[in-house]
Order: sequence, then C-alpha cells, then structure tokens
Amino acid sequence: MEIATAALDWDEIVQTKRPVKTSDQTFCGNVMAEYKDNLIVIDGSIVKLRMYMIPKSKVDSFSEHQLHLKIPSDKLSVFDF
Repeated sequence: MEIATAALDWDEIVQTKRPVKTSDQTFCGNVMAEYKDNLIVIDGSIVKLRMYMIPKSKVDSFSEHQLHLKIPSDKLSVFDF
C-alpha cells in the first residue's frame, strides 16, 4: 500500500532509518536525518560510501517500509554532499 508524501511521519521515517529506492528501483541508502525540507540519505552503514541531501519534494511514495524517489539512480549525483 502506497501512502502520499503529505501524510508521512518524517520523524518516524528518520528514527527507523527507512531504506530509499530510486524510481528505477535502485537502493541508494537509508534516511538518517531531516534538515529543513530535505532528507539526509546515507549509503553504507559502517563505511559511508555516499551521502545525499534529497528534497522531500523528490519523494514519490512510501510503501512496504521504503521510500520511493521520483528520480532515477543516474541523477543522484546532483544531490551528493
């Protein structure tokens, strides 16, 4: 079941470190923090491989305990920090 982004509990998503997938179903990390209108997504639990600051507006839906983005994996580098 998908849930619209307006109904999401961002605090719960951050606390549970929900996994994030791109629009082409590529895992890109877990939500680790919230900063203003952005989510901090980190790929790698022991060694930080990549860090992304993704605007909440780029979240498409939430289903099966995962966030789904509106962007494909080849566009993630725009959100690197």
